[in-house]
Formats: sequence, structure tokens, C-alpha cells
Amino acid sequence: MSKKQFFKVTGFIGTLAAGTALVASAATGTGAYFTDSVSGTMSGTMGSISIRSGDGGGANAATTIRFTKMLPGETGTKTVAFTNNGQNPQDVWVVFPQSALGDFNHDTPHKGTDEPSGINDFGTYATIQIKSGSSTVFYSNNLNDDPNSCPDGTADPVIKRACHALPTMVKLADNLAPRASGDMEFAFTPDAKFQDNQTLPVLSLPYKLVATQHGISPDSALSAPLWP
Repeated sequence: MSKKQFFKVTGFIGTLAAGTALVASAATGTGAYFTDSVSGTMSGTMGSISIRSGDGGGANAATTIRFTKMLPGETGTKTVAFTNNGQNPQDVWVVFPQSALGDFNHDTPHKGTDEPSGINDFGTYATIQIKSGSSTVFYSNNLNDDPNSCPDGTADPVIKRACHALPTMVKLADNLAPRASGDMEFAFTPDAKFQDNQTLPVLSLPYKLVATQHGISPDSALSAPLWP
């Protein structure tokens, strides 16, 4: 190879190397990768838990249970309807204040007087049955909450009836769908032992129908307080 040919080849190789470097620099320096995107938004609104009772008019008469002219041994029955008028499924409960249930000591109501007693002091003086629709969700003919003399579910050695105190809450509906309805039937039977209580008040039991998120009980630490 002559010197002139050598310089031509060397020059060509140098030019080729320089061109390759420029191409590599262009590919890596411009960020020319294929990309695409789609825009969107994120938003959310809260649901609601709400209950309507009775005729939905908001009057207390819709939830008032009043037994009058009761007689010993005869059962009085009242029914209160409720509807889920919220946006989410909910559980429905009937809730009683502990102050109206008793002090966990079995003090038999005083015959012939109007001295108030907790409902769980009645023992065998009364029977309570609560139904949700056709299903019994609570029944007791021995409302005794004394854990020492008669633990819940054990038979009273004298009366021979199982002690079963009315709890602070009883579930009426589970996972009730929006716009669905149900009802609570409350039955109260004063025993024959009340034969000396003519015209005197016997039953005084405040209650609330409470709707909660499904799976949450009214006494949850995060639930709103029901009683002062």
C-alpha cells in the first residue's frame, strides 16, 4: 500500500469513528424515549348511616311504647317500625341506659309501692320478650343481674329458672340495606306477684333505636355517646 492510499484509509476510519460518536451522543443526549400518558382525577364522598322510625314524622309518639291497664299474668305487646334511610347498609340495635337496667344487685321490686327499680331487679316478677320481625332476639322470665347469687344463664336454686338479665344492647337487624325496613316487637308480662300494684306504675324503661355501620356496635370507642 502506498503512502497516499494509507492516508485515505486512515482518514476514512477517523471520519467513521467521529460519525459514530456523534450518533451515540445524539441518542443518549436528547432523551428520545417513546412516552404516553392519560390524565385522571381522584375524588370521594362520604356515605351516611341514618335511621327513621315509626311514621318518619320525627315525633316521639312514633317510638313511644306505652302499656296501660296491665293485668297480672297478661302480656302487652307493642311494635315499632324502622327504616334505613341512609346510603349504606347498617346494623340496627335497641339500646338501654344502664341506669334503667339496675345496679347488678337483685333487689325485688317493692310490692304495693311506686318506688322505682331497675328492670333487672324484677327477677321473676316480669317477663320480657323482644322480637325482630318474627325472630326472638331476647327472652327472659327471670330478670336477675346479680352475678353472685345468680350468674347469667344459670338456674336460680329457688325459682328454678335461668337468670337472664336484659343487656344494654340487643341487635335487631344485621346489614340492613338502604331503604329496607324492619320492626321491633316488645312484649312485657307482669307476674301474678303484682296483684297488689293496682293502678301503680310498673315499667319505666327508656330506649333508643340506634343505627351503626355494619359490624360496629353502639358501645364502640369511636361511636357517638348515647347517654349523658
